[in-house]
Amino acid sequence: MTDILHVSWEYPPYRIIGQLAWDIQEMVRGLQKMFNVVVVHPGPLTKRYRDGEIDVYMFHDEGYPKRNFIVYAYELTFNSLIKLPYILPYKDYLIIHSHEWLSGMIGLILARTFKKPLILSVYSLERMRSSMNNMLSLSIESIENYLLDEAAHILCHNPEVFSMLQGKYGGKVTLYRDIDQLRDLYLKFAGNRL
Repeated sequence: MTDILHVSWEYPPYRIIGQLAWDIQEMVRGLQKMFNVVVVHPGPLTKRYRDGEIDVYMFHDEGYPKRNFIVYAYELTFNSLIKLPYILPYKDYLIIHSHEWLSGMIGLILARTFKKPLILSVYSLERMRSSMNNMLSLSIESIENYLLDEAAHILCHNPEVFSMLQGKYGGKVTLYRDIDQLRDLYLKFAGNRL
């Protein structure tokens, strides 16, 4: 069975910030029926565990930051580079699928390491969450823009995000509907590898 690697900043039960954790878990559980799904996420300790049939690799980080969020984002990415080589087994992953900008940086590194396409799931954009009148928001937006440019495909989980990105990225952007659509997207990138 083909391996798909999902990278998220949150995943139950160890890291739940909001609804996104549950949405990602529902998605990967649905995909598990068609692919061998592996999940990577930060959490309170470094360990491998199972979510049903899904292999989950958690690497330790301090959690939600009490200091500058951009510094935390880079520390999170740096910590993943230190820890993941020792816990995440090399597999011939078909796709690296990352969720949101914070884990997108880790996903991009893994996609380049494994020489695989990055699918970036986007649920909102900084310009939707902020007035964009401060360095923090401008920094987050610059990271988002870089990831959007580098991703092989952008999967929007919000019609407003889809509308905002479709003009610039064209056919590289789709609006998420269901697991079957995501399966077809994976198969498109698989080519003759399945």
